[in-house]
Amino acid sequence: MTNLTATHNLSKIVAASITKVSTPFKQPMLFKGHNLCSREGYRLKLHFSDGTIGKGEASPLPGFSQESLNDCLLQLKQVLAPLNLNQPIDLSKADAPSVAFALDCALSKTSYEVDSMTLPNEMPLLIGSNQTIVKEYKQLGKPDRIKLKAARQAPSLDAALVNQLHQLNPALKCILDANQAWTAQDADEFANRIPCKVIAYIEEPCATYDDTMGFFKTTGIPVALDETLQNKNFKFHPQAGIAALVIKPSLIGSFARCQRCIEVAKQHNIQTYLSSSFESPMAIKQLAYLAQCWTPNQPAGLDTIKYLDIDKLTLTPIAQWPQKPCSTDG
Repeated sequence: MTNLTATHNLSKIVAASITKVSTPFKQPMLFKGHNLCSREGYRLKLHFSDGTIGKGEASPLPGFSQESLNDCLLQLKQVLAPLNLNQPIDLSKADAPSVAFALDCALSKTSYEVDSMTLPNEMPLLIGSNQTIVKEYKQLGKPDRIKLKAARQAPSLDAALVNQLHQLNPALKCILDANQAWTAQDADEFANRIPCKVIAYIEEPCATYDDTMGFFKTTGIPVALDETLQNKNFKFHPQAGIAALVIKPSLIGSFARCQRCIEVAKQHNIQTYLSSSFESPMAIKQLAYLAQCWTPNQPAGLDTIKYLDIDKLTLTPIAQWPQKPCSTDG
């Protein structure tokens, strides 16, 4: 794993700006009770005295991020405010995970390594009705490994989908992401309706960590941790049944925190996967670069970009530093 750190001296930042990024979804998307028509965030741009420009994106995901969009804007303004006094930016104000991640991207070479990046198509993500997913799976050529969103309908319907896909390709291995939405009973009902061998693992099947680990003990189906890692107070201890850690930098935070999770997993031979949170194309490319550095032998979960109408992305300037004085007449 290649460790990444800030490559610029904070005192070398001579200007900065914030731009709002809005990218419509091709179809409205539901995120834990939040029905979103567009994905929104803030793009940070840092100008350095050597002429280079660093970029990052703070895009909290409603329903998953602890911080709101307004929280991000406030923190970014607090971080950048010292530039008005010709002083270094104040990173101590960057408490929100999405803001910390954006700043690390802007301060590291991640910003200018991505222009020539091509996005790998390694892990197809299929979202929609059962009929839509089956149709898309066939169009993709029935790949042996896919990721599905689960727990957005009755467990019996999720099981019916998995069984139908398995019939189309007996070699299929599914990764399911339940986003902690199943009760223990829901999860057990799902497992009882499928051949367990078709499941590679399920990301966060249950609402609590104890129920998730209990699910493995009851069914033998491996699990992966995702939302649990976003809790700053959670101390990861390897246990039987944990097949993978899913690293979503926009939700976990700084490079250092992401890298610590990966290092601990590596010490215990647990797989790690870098995954997106429906960020804009610029941020997705940065995640692809980070995946090459941090998890070079694992597929990255970056297929969220296909659900965004990137041709309709809009950028709206919000603020810049040093702030220009207001002009006066007379």
